[in-house]
Amino acid sequence: MLIAAMILGLIGGITYFIGGISAVTSVSWEELVHQHVGPPWWAVSMIPVGLAATLGSYLAYRKPYVGAVLLLLASVAAMAIGIASFQIS
Repeated sequence: MLIAAMILGLIGGITYFIGGISAVTSVSWEELVHQHVGPPWWAVSMIPVGLAATLGSYLAYRKPYVGAVLLLLASVAAMAIGIASFQIS
């Protein structure tokens, strides 16, 4: 179970982090500053969720209780972001 949490946390955390970074870097600096056009808020919020999941999966082996708390926090945050960003159209 510990190894599964570590693997899933690493895969999910790194994927969320890279997805958030790619969303932020897809907009040029001029558009971001002058025209106030940027990525959606939920794409930017994937960066700290990805960092928390990656750190939690690393700590799942070193300090299991701290790692479990960080993985739980990252999963709840990912579900909350998914629910809050739902658009009815």
